[in-house]
Amino acid sequence: MEGGNGRGIFGTSFRELIQTHRYLVLILFLALVQLGVEFAFNGFTSFPDTHDYVQTVDWFRDGSGAEYPLRIQRPLEILLVVPFSYVLSTADSFKVVNSLLYLASKPFFFSFSRKLLKDDRLAFVSTILYTFAMCVLYWGLALITDMMQWLLVCVVFDLLFDIKEKWRTRDLYEVAVVVGLGILNKESIGAVALILIYIVLKSGHGLPWTKKIGKVARLVPELVLMFAPFVFVQVLMYVYFGPADTFFSYHFTHKTGDIRGAVWYLPVTFVIAFNILLVPFLLGLRQFLRGNMMMNAKEYAVFLIILLLPIVAFEQYSPRLAFLIFPLVIPVAALGVDRVSTRLTKRMPQTLVWILLALYITLNNAVALFGDEVRNLLGIWSR
Repeated sequence: MEGGNGRGIFGTSFRELIQTHRYLVLILFLALVQLGVEFAFNGFTSFPDTHDYVQTVDWFRDGSGAEYPLRIQRPLEILLVVPFSYVLSTADSFKVVNSLLYLASKPFFFSFSRKLLKDDRLAFVSTILYTFAMCVLYWGLALITDMMQWLLVCVVFDLLFDIKEKWRTRDLYEVAVVVGLGILNKESIGAVALILIYIVLKSGHGLPWTKKIGKVARLVPELVLMFAPFVFVQVLMYVYFGPADTFFSYHFTHKTGDIRGAVWYLPVTFVIAFNILLVPFLLGLRQFLRGNMMMNAKEYAVFLIILLLPIVAFEQYSPRLAFLIFPLVIPVAALGVDRVSTRLTKRMPQTLVWILLALYITLNNAVALFGDEVRNLLGIWSR
């Protein structure tokens, strides 16, 4: 620090830094308050598969835990938990790691939302809607590994929009690395490879198909980087545990009869995953598709279809899997919130936005806290 003027090595005072990034600072402050509430009221929920994750942490740490091959082949967040488990309980280690991942996702989602919506204020609303989404509070801040996946989705979409805007080779490799790591946490992020291929094909608009295919062929190094970690882990699984415990065997031979595999349950998963967000999403969709130049209607539809593919592939209509489309839903919902506030009052639209956000935060905290009782009463499975 330079003496006397309070300026750091980048020539920016602390006050200027706060002013420049005031929206993000406020988001992080509210996220810290949420974490304080979670720790104070023991809000980090255990799920039926929490036991498997805890045992897998112990297995990686010292071999004392039971073997759960499905969890072992998805080791990314578990390996982050292991160092903390030497000084904390495994459950507390998960709390700390998921808290850090929860905070880390905010700058990336804010950056992505700002590129998509071209407005800092709307990006702030979008990031608040993400920060306090029911899925994030209920599953992200729980003793499982979904928060890592959602952080990586935020990172990869921020990078994808850098590619759309600037087209730098470095960004392609960064996307590949993030997806490669993400697949070692939840395989559904692998769908981003198709989005990247689509962006490359679209960048060759007007070129003959032979040259478009040539552009895609130049993505081979990045695609290899994406899927090489997954292939390597599956080879290890095959050698160590046998063919019955690989990813392919689990997803294509271990089918169960629960209602998550029934087509009628599909709309229920989206209602559970996004609940009240679906209202402003529908209100903002038309405006988004008409007014946003970073993503036209065709691109939006293609991105959405690609992100829905894991649900079809795995035949598991879970809200946690349905939430994968949140980068395409939440920013649009932010437009809807802004539209509602403007339509309802001309004098104090920003005040109404704050009121709506406060109600949203309260509702989703209530759903995260009491949702199990309500869903059990209605007979709707969600965990």
